[in-house]
Amino acid sequence: MGNSLIAERYADTLAFLEKTCRSLDSLSVALRCDDPYLAFLILQTFLERFEARSWEKIRNSNDCMILGEEESIKIDDVRSVFHFSALKGSDCSRKYIVFQRLDELNVYAENGLLKLFEEPPAKSCLFATVSSWERLLPTVRSRMLKIEAPVRLHEAACFGAIPPEWRWVSKRRARFALAMLNANPDQLNEILEFTRSLSLTELLENYAAFCQEKTPIVFERYFKPLKNTLGEERPAPSPEPDGIPEKGINAFVLKEMVALILSEKTLVSLFEEGHLQPLQDWVFRQMTQSKKQWTTKHWTAFLKGFGKTVWSLFYDCYRHEISMDWEKIGYPALNRYWLQSETKVSVPKLIAWMEWMSQMEDKEWVVYHPELSLDRLIEGLEATQTLQKKL
Repeated sequence: MGNSLIAERYADTLAFLEKTCRSLDSLSVALRCDDPYLAFLILQTFLERFEARSWEKIRNSNDCMILGEEESIKIDDVRSVFHFSALKGSDCSRKYIVFQRLDELNVYAENGLLKLFEEPPAKSCLFATVSSWERLLPTVRSRMLKIEAPVRLHEAACFGAIPPEWRWVSKRRARFALAMLNANPDQLNEILEFTRSLSLTELLENYAAFCQEKTPIVFERYFKPLKNTLGEERPAPSPEPDGIPEKGINAFVLKEMVALILSEKTLVSLFEEGHLQPLQDWVFRQMTQSKKQWTTKHWTAFLKGFGKTVWSLFYDCYRHEISMDWEKIGYPALNRYWLQSETKVSVPKLIAWMEWMSQMEDKEWVVYHPELSLDRLIEGLEATQTLQKKL
């Protein structure tokens, strides 16, 4: 299902890649996509079609080299790339070098690759997946052909039966979209209704458990390990505990749904009651009772996931408030409430807060003090409510 959906939604991208590769002896291409995993899937699908063989045969051949798949590319990897590119191909029609998340390279590694990007060896194709084009050095950008690949999987016809909230979760992440295709729509509705029935405090507790890489007891009946849902190689079957269905949702996707409903309830609470007291009280308890634990990576994961989800919801609401076409959005519940309650937001303040959140998104959250990050998040939300009352 994954490859056929990629072929359906990215027929134009695949056709352009094929035409370009057939017309040039060698080339350097950067596939820019918000989801690097999706960009890699598109490249896999293209290479399978171009070489008329399976991806496994291509990647295991002597003509394919993949860097950055499991860890970031280092300067030693750059040296091995030049050695590989000098070897003569034998298995495929071209030699392929794939750089995953090229925009995460350090400056020295990028500079070391400039010559290769500018003059790839004959019969060689250099591909790179990039989430932020601007983070690449200008000298690298000038040497590569940029191809945009917007996340479109959630627009496919087969997503029609999936509840809009789940489509919203999947619209920026290919892993989530592919996981949705393996799920039962009735079960997705059941999970959605159950999650929405939880109180704000219960959602905070359960989301915190997910951030600590634990499966909350209340979600156990829906849970399935990550590998089993993404179509990756399955481990040897083992007896499943009672109450867990044969086909479940992986914990990573469940975590995103809890973050979404938590963000929805947080915003509704803010606009209905004008404050975020339940959220502040819960955070204060966490910071005072178990400060050592919550200043670690778990707290960073909590803030990063929750903060980015709130930001995304706010952005969707803002965008559709000014365009008035909210019925086209993938996540309509909050937008419908937003418009029917005639909630107005101070555009300058909201934009300033969104800009701060977008800057945080591009940095390592761990370098920020957790209390400061949360204070800024709450301060930004409450500022919109205060200004709304003054208008």
